[in-house]
Amino acid sequence: MKQENACRNMLQIIAVLFAFFSMIGVTQLPSLAAWNGLYLPLINRYWPGEPYFRSPLLITEILYDSTGYEPDSEWIELYNRGSESINLEAYKIGDSETQGDMEGMYHFPKKASIKPGQVIVIANRALNFSNEFGFPPDFEFSNTDQSVPVMEKYRFWAGGSVNLNNGGDEVLLLNQENTFLDAVSWGNSSFAFIPPISAVNEGHSLERHPADSDRNHSMDWRDQINPDPGKVDLIPPTPIPTNPPDPPQPSCKNAPLLISEVMSDPANVGEPEGEWFEIFNWGDATLNLECARLGDEETSGGGEGMLSFPPGSTLPPGGVIVIANMGIEFISQYGEKPDYEVNDSDAEVQDMLKFRSWADGSVNLSNNGDEVLLLDETGSLIDVLSWGSSTFAFDPSIPKVVEGHSMETRPASQDTDSATDWIEQINPDPGYIALDPPIPPPPPTHTPTPPTMDLVINEIHADPHSDLGDANNDGDVDVNDDEFVEIVNTSPDVIDLSGWRLNDALETRHIFPPDSIIEPACGVIIFGGGEPEGDFGFSLVQVASSGLLGFNDHGDVIYLYDASTVLVASYVFGVEGGDDQSITRVPDITGEDPLKKHTTAPGSEGSLFSPGTKVDGESFSGCSD
Repeated sequence: MKQENACRNMLQIIAVLFAFFSMIGVTQLPSLAAWNGLYLPLINRYWPGEPYFRSPLLITEILYDSTGYEPDSEWIELYNRGSESINLEAYKIGDSETQGDMEGMYHFPKKASIKPGQVIVIANRALNFSNEFGFPPDFEFSNTDQSVPVMEKYRFWAGGSVNLNNGGDEVLLLNQENTFLDAVSWGNSSFAFIPPISAVNEGHSLERHPADSDRNHSMDWRDQINPDPGKVDLIPPTPIPTNPPDPPQPSCKNAPLLISEVMSDPANVGEPEGEWFEIFNWGDATLNLECARLGDEETSGGGEGMLSFPPGSTLPPGGVIVIANMGIEFISQYGEKPDYEVNDSDAEVQDMLKFRSWADGSVNLSNNGDEVLLLDETGSLIDVLSWGSSTFAFDPSIPKVVEGHSMETRPASQDTDSATDWIEQINPDPGYIALDPPIPPPPPTHTPTPPTMDLVINEIHADPHSDLGDANNDGDVDVNDDEFVEIVNTSPDVIDLSGWRLNDALETRHIFPPDSIIEPACGVIIFGGGEPEGDFGFSLVQVASSGLLGFNDHGDVIYLYDASTVLVASYVFGVEGGDDQSITRVPDITGEDPLKKHTTAPGSEGSLFSPGTKVDGESFSGCSD
């Protein structure tokens, strides 16, 4: 029942998010129909379960356009690249990308499994497969051979049959939680890849090469002239020496290059040694990077740094590269090598070159405010961002992020030249991009009940004043630490919040620790960070377990889930949350939506916030020392 509710609500969540972003003025979004095409990457990044791009079970070969009768001669191959056996009983495979459509989705029979390094083949009809290849498949969709186990229709998802379209279709693999583990699309279907895999000739197959490569890109696949089901090729292709004509001089003017992620304040390593940049080619052609410049010096002749790429540097369509300050520090953090490094620390990583005709200094990003620029050969901007105290690129700039967090574009292909293109990424993932817009956290695993009035979101502080915004009273004004949300218990009973979750429109921001007890007619304040000082009206005081609340000044959503992930309370605010003060109920607790700016509330006497107390600074009636 949990899975049924989750799947049934997913598209509703997408539709609600689409309306929410429209409400707060974000217009550079795909159509709602296009969102359905992004359903796979949305689920894979935000749904609980094994991430799609790191799944040990992969689709490795598909014959969809056979020389025999179709779909009888079609087949699909799977490979376990992991180190452990996988119980396949609850896994599903088919060509139905949308729950409830007329295509097919099947689950494996009981006791089905796949060992490490094992390859299995699912044929449409075992007899047709055996006649062509001289041995039976491991499973079949149609019952034609009593010795071959039969796949069973997974009618909860789709009741049709698997019949692969030669002009364009998909094959999808789901795990026991109905999370998408792997997917392939070809021809006119861009469900899994943009661009999709090109359609192959009749009698050819699509083959993953090498079989353990999974970059979530059509480049993982090749046209296999001689299909060989049951066997995989793990050897990377050997480049063929050629003598191409002299290429034209590269030009980066109007190049489809974007800065997609920046780590300016690394944790657990030195600075700037742990800093890195990520660049994405959103175009449809390979780019020669020799004409591109990257650095933090915004003025030619200034004292900061500007870099150029070494000769021969290219970036394929849809490709992503990472430039680390020092390769050895990057490896220590992420377990893999970057594509380039600024300082020579690893002989196997190519070195960036100083572009001295622009600036002779070093690239060293300031945590409190700086810029990163991507220039063409004429010095014109290709892309740029600024954060914290710097308004060079954006005004307002991207908020300063917490140490160890990165700044990431979401989606990676969006470029509205504003700070709204960027999010604070709590879990940096260099080398991987997200083409999906930010979405709310996964829906509750239980059918949501209407929010109760036992817990009231009474005050929200999303935009601390740069000078007067020390809401947590720790002596420092911080745009992240001084954010807070105040929740009041209006019931006659003690409420234990242990294990409950507080989420914004992106993800879980706070998990309430054990003994999170709120007395009747008292409240709890959750600050973004810092070390709160004072009694705060004797309300319960906590700091976000994720390191920040991350509220968007121009509009966000706050969700409160109980320990069973049932939605208990929620609130949506817009641009009124971004005026250097909190927004609050007027009067406290019983005031109707929307929340009002704190300075306008009777009794506030112009104060900007009142965490843990009523607007006038008095304690809630149930709070006591």
